[in-house]
Amino acid sequence: MRDGFSLILAIVFIVAISALALNTITLTSTATSITNQLYIHSQAKLIAISATQNAIAQIQRNDFDTSCPSKFILYYPDNQNYILKSQVTIKYIGGKRPSSCVDKIWHEIDTTTQNIQSAIMHTMVQTNPNLAITPIKISKITTQKP
Repeated sequence: MRDGFSLILAIVFIVAISALALNTITLTSTATSITNQLYIHSQAKLIAISATQNAIAQIQRNDFDTSCPSKFILYYPDNQNYILKSQVTIKYIGGKRPSSCVDKIWHEIDTTTQNIQSAIMHTMVQTNPNLAITPIKISKITTQKP
């Protein structure tokens, strides 16, 4: 009788230890996944700010008589195997239309003003859809005087 009881007690002990180990592994895996998502989300926010500032710098040094930039695309860390892609779309407001911006002026306020009065920048940052991670998409809208 004692041998049977000892065998049953050993099996129950092994099952209890296995259940405890399984719960520990599951909890660790979940915590790692959440930490990874928070890290990528923080990176996406910073890349949105950086891409917007890059677009502002590009349009401030642009000669609108020769070109009218309306879209900037950046990849992090590189173009082929990117984790995050940022796209800044620009619409210009007001002023006299430079010859290169005829189709990119959203609203013409004052035709007597020589320069474009402001720009609306829509920044979209998203994760690579080919990666096996939870998709992240961040949108940011900014106005700026060019």
